[in-house]
Amino acid sequence: MSAPVVADTNHNMELNCHFDMESEELYAVKWYKDDQEFFRYMPHQQPHIMNFPVSGVQLALQGTDCGRAHCKVQLTKLTRHHSDGAYRCEVSSEAPTFRLAAETHNITVAKVIEVFSAALPKEKPRIEGLEESYNEGDMVTASCTSSPSDPAAIVTWFINNQQVRCNT
Repeated sequence: MSAPVVADTNHNMELNCHFDMESEELYAVKWYKDDQEFFRYMPHQQPHIMNFPVSGVQLALQGTDCGRAHCKVQLTKLTRHHSDGAYRCEVSSEAPTFRLAAETHNITVAKVIEVFSAALPKEKPRIEGLEESYNEGDMVTASCTSSPSDPAAIVTWFINNQQVRCNT
């Protein structure tokens, strides 16, 4: 997934999700803001595209482009207090496997002016220590490292779309 760290209220925001289905068939691509679904692409359903009302999310339909290996959405009329949040792309495969992959990016929406006193991280966060899979009840130990930024990056962990409390 690619998304801006900071989106400008004066411009549309583009979110991109790229995926490789290998030998599996694409079932659906879903976009969420703060765990609320606002867009769905299902190539084998009619209609292929569905929108859902979510506060702070206004789709620019001319900026939407989804296919077998990508799904791009463009949001317009961004507002600082309503469009900030965690945006997630979720891709699932058809039966019988129904595999699911998702990625989330936290996006800050601001009115960008010529003097912007912030330093964004120069690299994506690094997650270390995760296993391929876990059983229910297993203890998960992992670390997330962000390159320096100002203000400091805020790391939030989710397991099965539920925010979890972390021991730091």
